[in-house]
Amino acid sequence: MEIVAQTFKVFDNFLEITPTTPLVNNSTYEIRIKGLKAANKNKTLASASVKVVTELTPSYCSINGINALVEVFGVPEDRLLYYIREASRHADYVMKGSALKLGVIPFEVEQFVKTKASLEALLKSYVDKASESGTKGTLGDITYENSDKFEGIKDLIEILKAELKNWEFAMRGYFNEGRAKPVATRVGMKAGTNSIVPTLTIDSILNDFTRTRAKEG
Repeated sequence: MEIVAQTFKVFDNFLEITPTTPLVNNSTYEIRIKGLKAANKNKTLASASVKVVTELTPSYCSINGINALVEVFGVPEDRLLYYIREASRHADYVMKGSALKLGVIPFEVEQFVKTKASLEALLKSYVDKASESGTKGTLGDITYENSDKFEGIKDLIEILKAELKNWEFAMRGYFNEGRAKPVATRVGMKAGTNSIVPTLTIDSILNDFTRTRAKEG
């Protein structure tokens, strides 16, 4: 824990706090206020606190790109941002450094991050929802409650698992371990020969699934 130097100004109905030292990305800061009194001393605030999360980096896709996870499955935005950051770190690992190229996020990197973040978020959401219902089951290596419901989510998870492998192969520059450069079918992917690249994007997968859920509802 590190105390951040700051200055503050008191206004009629709010308090403005300004850090005097730079804040660090990927960090959570807590603002604590104690013994606050009104100017006429008739009202007091014994204590209050609020947590602020700084920018999560790296971040190779925006939360808007997987917004269906928020709207359809109710995944909290702060959790999605965390999964995007972790998926972006994994992309850096696969690319043996920064996945950015001249300040531009390659298409295959963006799709990998979107897919991995979506997969991790849905796995957590699936386990959470299933645990509320009461029967036991398994999903890969995870033991959870209720294996008979949420079949649509299970199907989507399996699709995302398959596509995640495809986009990782695309990032590495080959497909199906064939070591051949992928043929470009999307803007931002380099052309090659004698291979196949993924034709599904996380956007199309989530959009199709959202429309299916709407029709079923």
